Formats: sequence, structure tokens, C-alpha cells
Amino acid sequence: MNRAILRSLFQQDYNILEAENGQQGLMLLNHYKDTIAAMLLDIVMPGRNGYEVLNDMSVSGLLEIVPVIVITAEDTSESEVRAFDLGASDIVKKPFESSVVRRRVNNVVELNRHKLHLEDLVEEQASRLRESKAALTDALSSVIEHRSLESGQHVLRIRMFTKILLEDVMVNYPEYGLDNRTINLIASASALHDIGKSRFPMLSLTSPALSQKKNSSR
Repeated sequence: MNRAILRSLFQQDYNILEAENGQQGLMLLNHYKDTIAAMLLDIVMPGRNGYEVLNDMSVSGLLEIVPVIVITAEDTSESEVRAFDLGASDIVKKPFESSVVRRRVNNVVELNRHKLHLEDLVEEQASRLRESKAALTDALSSVIEHRSLESGQHVLRIRMFTKILLEDVMVNYPEYGLDNRTINLIASASALHDIGKSRFPMLSLTSPALSQKKNSSR
């Protein structure tokens, strides 16, 4: 009866998968894990109970991608603590209010979607930051080239030679712990080795009163 009520609440927004016990639930999870938005899990079930299902999901890593909302008639703080300790995202007590269940399930689904996309967002921002740093390095390198007597290819050669040497160190001397990210970072920084040759013009400002005093003293 509880499954029928929950199905009627969510069938317009989701494709519903139903399991009569914990073992069936785990089978469905393993088969459809990449497409399941959330799992509504009872504690008291034939065969494997809800706690055992949560434990199996934690061991297999399924809890990292599928949030679990526990729906239970158990009304003790110990059962709540145990469910949360095993990785449940939320707990709904039976008998439940339909509108409350819909809101809490939808909130858990949205939070999990944001969590799953967080790594992609972080990597995208990191990529943009690396591009900005590369553009700044190239701009400073161009300034160095134009203000020094070196040829226009000097900075490019230094960067290339530095990368080749570091790649050789990475292969033949693993104790230094070099990786491709570190090598690219050092190679980019090497383009600024002649930054001291850049002589930027300085503007000296003197107040009119001070200038007049100097002139009068002469």
C-alpha cells in the first residue's frame, strides 16, 4: 500500500522502479545506477532490511551517486542516528504527508544533482584559470622579448627546452615526483626567467610648491 501511494505521488515526474524486498532493490540499483534519481527505502522488509541495503550501498559506492530517503515507522532516535550514520540523505516517518514527501524527495534529488556536477564545475573553472594564467604569461613574455636584445624565439625555446628536460627527469628520476601538471606549470613559469630585463618607465611627480622652492634656492 505504501508503494502504491508513493508511486501515485511521483509517477508523473519520474519513471518508477519497484522492489518487494532489499535484495530486489539492490539488483535494480546495480542495473540502473546511472539513471536513478533517488531511492525510497523502508527499514522493515523481508530478506535484507533497510539497514543492510544501506550498508551494501555504502560498500559498493552506490551511495556516492544515488541518494536514499528512508521511509519508516520506527520512531526512535537510535534508528534515525543509525540510518544517517549508514548514509541516508533524509528520513520520513510513516504515516507520511504526501506534500511533505514530494518536497523532501525533490530537494534531495536537486542537491544530489548539484553534488554530481560539482566536480565538472570545479574542473571547468580551473581550466579557465589555467587559460588566464597562460595568457598573462604569454603577454609578459612578449614584453620581455620586445625590451631585451634576445630574439623573438628565445622565450619559446626556453619553455620548450625546460619541458623536455623535466619530462626526462620524470621518466628517469621518479623520486622527484614530477607529473605532467607540474611540468607544464614550471615550463610556463620559465618563460618569465628574463622578467628582470623589462625596464618599465617610471613617472616621477613633484608638487608645484616643491619645484618653486628648488628654483628659488638657485
